[in-house]
Amino acid sequence: MNDSRSRGILRLKHLREVTEAKGEEMAEQRERFQRLAREDSAPRVVSSHNLFQTPPELAARLVALASDGRGLGRLLEPSAGLGRIYNAVRAVDRAAPVVLVDVSPECAGELYRATEGDGAAELVVADFLTIGTDRLGRFDTVVMNPPFSEGAKHLLKAWDFLHAGEIVCLLNQETIDNPYTEERKRLAELIAEPANVESLGPCFSKSERSTDVHVAMVYLKKENEDD
Repeated sequence: MNDSRSRGILRLKHLREVTEAKGEEMAEQRERFQRLAREDSAPRVVSSHNLFQTPPELAARLVALASDGRGLGRLLEPSAGLGRIYNAVRAVDRAAPVVLVDVSPECAGELYRATEGDGAAELVVADFLTIGTDRLGRFDTVVMNPPFSEGAKHLLKAWDFLHAGEIVCLLNQETIDNPYTEERKRLAELIAEPANVESLGPCFSKSERSTDVHVAMVYLKKENEDD
């Protein structure tokens, strides 16, 4: 009986020591758990139809081509996604007026967080193809990565918003190579010189959401409002 009681006491002592050790470990980790639980530190996964985020180095290149010593002026980014191009703009110009348009509420939420406190940035939650200059006004520069499936429509729409200045746009290469729709034919007329188009290949193949679509970078310049 005494032996059983002694063994029981030893087991209880051991369990208490294990419990105390676990308690100390949990106390050490509590701050980390609380930090991870906060919404502002938790990783957010955003998905949206035709959302292929512009690789940061490519976004920087688009903006550099758009400015090229001329300055950006008032800038439009349709289908702004999660703000990669916006970030590239702010890396070179902290004060340029920027209008970001996106139809996705999820993307709009991310853009709101990205532009919070930026008095020169305006966020418009809308389908870019359904709004006009009466709502947004006109722009000096457009930098855009539109949905690959509707790139020609988006680029032609952006052309209407341009006062006099430049558009730099990423397109599905097939949109240029096969002008079989009315929009693609109109786009082919705008791309007058081969120098306006650079083939980039499958440059989104290693992005967060990858695609093997071959991409082209298009540069267009409007000389005046009537062009």
